[in-house]
Amino acid sequence: METDAARVICDITNTPIFVPEGKGEINVCKAVQDMIYEREKLAEIRTLVKQIQKGRLTIEQAAEDSNMAVEQFKEAMSKLPQEAV
Repeated sequence: METDAARVICDITNTPIFVPEGKGEINVCKAVQDMIYEREKLAEIRTLVKQIQKGRLTIEQAAEDSNMAVEQFKEAMSKLPQEAV
């Protein structure tokens, strides 16, 4: 799909798909797959954070469960909206 068309679709549907600058084409299927993956990862981190808050997991265990380094997991935790946790 042309990038201009992708931008219009993103604006109209308020879909958070990354559209690169300039002319060219974008693989919309890949963009949607990436968006779904990111939302699933966010949901996983949110669940692990709740387990940490309840004392069922340590940050180290949660990081291991999500296949992240502890610092990466802490950074991901800091990006969660407060109302999401």
